[in-house]
Amino acid sequence: MDENKLEVQGAAGAFSAPNLPRKKPFSTDWREKTAAFGMYLAAYLYISLFVNWDLTWEQFRIGLVIFAALLVGLTELIHWERRRSWESWVWLGCLTVIAVCTALDHNAVWGVGWSIWFLHICAVWWVMSRSGCLAGGETGHLIPLDGLNGFIVFPFKHFFLRIRTVFDALVCLFRRTRRRAKTETLVWTLVALIAACGLFALAVSLLMAADDNFAGIFSGLAGFFQNLKLWDEKYVFRFVLSLPVGAWLFGLIAGTGRENRVQLKAQGAALVRWLERLRKVPNRVWTVLLGAFCLLYLLFFVIQGQYLFGAFTRTTQGRAFSSCAGSWR
Repeated sequence: MDENKLEVQGAAGAFSAPNLPRKKPFSTDWREKTAAFGMYLAAYLYISLFVNWDLTWEQFRIGLVIFAALLVGLTELIHWERRRSWESWVWLGCLTVIAVCTALDHNAVWGVGWSIWFLHICAVWWVMSRSGCLAGGETGHLIPLDGLNGFIVFPFKHFFLRIRTVFDALVCLFRRTRRRAKTETLVWTLVALIAACGLFALAVSLLMAADDNFAGIFSGLAGFFQNLKLWDEKYVFRFVLSLPVGAWLFGLIAGTGRENRVQLKAQGAALVRWLERLRKVPNRVWTVLLGAFCLLYLLFFVIQGQYLFGAFTRTTQGRAFSSCAGSWR
């Protein structure tokens, strides 16, 4: 009987459920908490730039530079300890050049519209390279995968990361305050402040009814705060629109810091292996076809060589004049 019990116990132990790794509890550091609150300002500024049509061109240019600086600063704050790749400097340079050219109104080649689109692309790609989340380690043949991750997957995967970070910061602040004071004291202090505000408003109204000079002073203060329009509809509308924008931006910036780099590289390698299956045409055929295109463009440059390099032989103006004369004829 004992031997049978031991065999049953051994068999039960052999088929016991495996110990799955426990999911780590959600935690944030001071960098993410600071960036989460700073993102509210950056997102509100972004909405004010692209939704507020009352801005002058000068105000738009200055605001765009400030937003670019905030984006770079918040990204560097979160990924400060991560090693910078050489490519991140390239994209940061592109981002800076476009922002500065827009501020100085020197976008003569692309114009303002295309410059803004290129600014968004360079900003997202800089965050991807700065955080080390490019699938191939650098920009290469996996550009579609990196673009999908940067514009859709990472931001929406971590779309609620900012609100969780803010909530975690408030909980930590409450715990620290609770250690210093009892909960009962905090509750009664809040009740006392609310009651004092109500009594203060009642006293002001009674004193304004009793004396005209006193009423004139407080009516002037009320008019001053009314002119500030802190609760104007357009400000509330911009703030509401800035909430999803800020969640998207923080999901991209902070979410990339929480991604598994090994898994990203494995995903890129799997995509490369899948693309290799699509290779049905031999490499020699592609080499011949590309060689034909190279010869075609080489012939074009040889024919246009006199015009392209005519500045060195001082024949550009003469050819341009002769072409214009031929067109008039």
